[in-house]
Amino acid sequence: MSWILPTSHNDPDGAWTDEANAYDDDILTYAFTFVTGSYLELPLSPPIPCDKVRFLGKTIRPGFSEGDANVDIDVYYGGAWNNIHSGQLSRASYQTVLVGSEQLVSSARIKWNILASSFQGWVYGFAFWGAIDVRRSLIDYLWSRLTTDSLLKTIMGGTVRCYLTWATPDAEFPYLVHRLDIRNEPGAYPIMRASYFLDIWSNSDDASEVSLIRQRIIQLLDQLVFSTDDVDQCHIEFMSDGDIPVDELGIRHYAFIWEIIFRRDSEATSIEGR
Repeated sequence: MSWILPTSHNDPDGAWTDEANAYDDDILTYAFTFVTGSYLELPLSPPIPCDKVRFLGKTIRPGFSEGDANVDIDVYYGGAWNNIHSGQLSRASYQTVLVGSEQLVSSARIKWNILASSFQGWVYGFAFWGAIDVRRSLIDYLWSRLTTDSLLKTIMGGTVRCYLTWATPDAEFPYLVHRLDIRNEPGAYPIMRASYFLDIWSNSDDASEVSLIRQRIIQLLDQLVFSTDDVDQCHIEFMSDGDIPVDELGIRHYAFIWEIIFRRDSEATSIEGR
């Protein structure tokens, strides 16, 4: 079991700024709003059995004063939004809010109940408590390693945009797209293998942009050994890479293939305990 980050966001009223900062696992960044009563939705895909969430935020008038967050928090399960908190939460540290019982939760949403003139609501972090599958655990780790690296951020213009399977429409260049193809290692239970596909997309006139991104990704991933709450002894190795022809003039597409071998700890525990 671990704290699991939302996978995307919705801002139905267009009332929030820097929404992704609410779930980037970095308490030095924040999403914020000036608007009372407008929700920031934080979906989780796929849904997970969940009995609590955690929240870190505050109410602030920048440069003058700050206070605890006065918020509503709802979670989505059973085909409806369900309120689990309404009122103040301390700004001093992450605050845990109980769902009430374990439910199959697919999203959460947050709104400020009171924001006086010139005050803002800041969300530093939000997460769901639960267990995730092996695929999600690997993807989350690799996404975090790529998107939080300061040098890769600099090379990519300040933000590492990394999408699962497909980029969003009109995604800002440059960006990354990744996916996993997991397979069994015959006769070696609970060891598994995965092919990790990671693509670079760029519209820069300067070919060195792709080259610099490629170089940094090699430094970050090749021969890396890591573990998560759900997988152990993961080893990732570079296999191949190269340019992919693109019909659209000025667009560059560069593709990696990596090989990962790992032990599926959480799934093995469930299988052996049934």
